[in-house]
Amino acid sequence: LQEAAIGLVYATDALSTDKVSLIGTFPPGSYPTIVYPVAALANGKDTQSHAFLAYLRSHAARDVFKQYGFKVKEE
Repeated sequence: LQEAAIGLVYATDALSTDKVSLIGTFPPGSYPTIVYPVAALANGKDTQSHAFLAYLRSHAARDVFKQYGFKVKEE
């Protein structure tokens, strides 16, 4: 396999490594907001899913998301 000389990646991916050099960005408003939805299934049998969702809404998780360049919707 050969490496590509250039490519498109999410800003959060670029910020997570020093092996990527940022050479440009798309202008704000030129693309739809990227959203990562999460939900527990109504009939799910996993008892830890609600605890995981609660963690994702916690200040600790928000701090981690922000540390890695994600914008967090404030509730």
